[in-house]
Amino acid sequence: QDNPPPSHMTIDNFMNKTMLENIDRIFADVNEYIFQKEQVDLNHVYIDGTKISANAGKYSWVWKKSCEKNRIKLFAKITELLENMNTGTALLGVKFDIREEYAIEYLEEILKKYIELVGFDPGKAVHGKGNHKTSEQRLIEKFSEYIERLKKYAERIKICGNERNSYSKTDHDATFMRMKRDHMGNDQLLPGYNIQCAVCDGFIAAFDVYQYASDMDCFQPLMERFQSLYGQYPEYPVADAGYGSYNNYLYCEEHGMEKFMKFTMYEKESKNEKYRNDPYRAVNFPVNESGLPVCPNGKEFHFIYSRPVRGNKYGRTEEYFQCEDCSGCPHKEKCCKCKGNRIVRLNEELTQFHAEVLNNLNSIHGALLRMNRSIQSEGTFGTIKWNRSYIRARRRGIKSLFLEFGMISCGFNLHKFHLKKVALRSAAFISVFLASGAAVFDFSGFVCFSVDFCSFAAVRIFSSICNGFSCPFFFAAVLFFGSFFFFAVSASPSFHRMVARAWVLSYFTAPIFYSVVTAFARFLGLSGSMPRSTEV
Repeated sequence: QDNPPPSHMTIDNFMNKTMLENIDRIFADVNEYIFQKEQVDLNHVYIDGTKISANAGKYSWVWKKSCEKNRIKLFAKITELLENMNTGTALLGVKFDIREEYAIEYLEEILKKYIELVGFDPGKAVHGKGNHKTSEQRLIEKFSEYIERLKKYAERIKICGNERNSYSKTDHDATFMRMKRDHMGNDQLLPGYNIQCAVCDGFIAAFDVYQYASDMDCFQPLMERFQSLYGQYPEYPVADAGYGSYNNYLYCEEHGMEKFMKFTMYEKESKNEKYRNDPYRAVNFPVNESGLPVCPNGKEFHFIYSRPVRGNKYGRTEEYFQCEDCSGCPHKEKCCKCKGNRIVRLNEELTQFHAEVLNNLNSIHGALLRMNRSIQSEGTFGTIKWNRSYIRARRRGIKSLFLEFGMISCGFNLHKFHLKKVALRSAAFISVFLASGAAVFDFSGFVCFSVDFCSFAAVRIFSSICNGFSCPFFFAAVLFFGSFFFFAVSASPSFHRMVARAWVLSYFTAPIFYSVVTAFARFLGLSGSMPRSTEV
């Protein structure tokens, strides 16, 4: 008690400096111990993600597209202002260059040059009511204001980066994304993070925090993190339709992983036979000898152009075909709603991937994996978010949230490991108790069972004769404890333990056996020889 307790700043410094740098190693060490004890299967991985509200203001949004549009409008205003400035400097033989876009450094040089040309002294600038500003002062102040606004837009666009469209003013790492519900039960855009987990046998094997709203963009970095932790890629990554994309299927093909990730139209493709066999779908068009698709009306689709797949790193393209003539087609209303000739987009490799995924997921193995995914991965987030009430981040910044969820994952795995050990001990106790039933078939067990059965039958018969008199309880107790004392004093310690186990079991089974014998005798019409049921 002589040492004072650590302050909150001491704990915060320890978390942000020591723990933040070592949370990866701590998580790996905890999992290494647990996975070795539990023999966790790392080939079957169940993937899911959830969105966590950031510790930021709900209305502190900054939109990248809005900044870009306002910047373009500001460039037009700067051009207009430069034209006015050129009018004043034309007599001096100086003209500033007019451009479509302006760099901030270039505008600062223009402002500096203009102040020198007009001989304006910033120290003599006038402000306030009753003071008349010169035209040069007005131009200089307006130009300075535009430069500051350009700096603000450039800073906001830089914070968003190339992969985000928004961020929060109170947490620059948080991205505005659509949550399932807010505190008022409404769907709206809120600042948050996308947390992804890879679960193996109920344990969190890998996790990560992302700024992407879509799960498709999170699959590949999560698998790379899994590989960095365990030195291998999972053989069976199982995920929902949010992860099934062309790029992710190619990634699985490259790294030797089976495709057990649903795609967008999986449910309709697998359950709706009418949709699956629709003759007007482009993937169901037959191909003629020339390799061209043919519509139900017999018209060929000719190749127009090919376009790279968005976000694809493998150089894959998708082809666009146009029907040769859709005029007067009797299938026009069912085939398409366009005014001209129909244009279709085909990707033969993606179609083959979809067929492979359908075959995998509709097999017995696939059905079991889909069922397990809904139990393990979604159950993990259900425990963390609703049982542990973790629905909002406590810290700000993606690195701090990574530390926060890393500690939560360690605690989740340790608690899961503890529960499995408790369940194993309970199962072992029950199995030992049930295994003691084998002693009934030994000699000692047979004697114990016979004594209990006879004593119970005698009690029932004597009670029937005495019209429910309770004295037979004393007789049964004498038989029970007398015979137990006889075996206890006349047997070895090991035989004594065996007799004790057999006696405990026979004490419960003898009345049941007696009831069964009584019911069977009544069924055979021998009820006169057996006493009827009475309260003992």
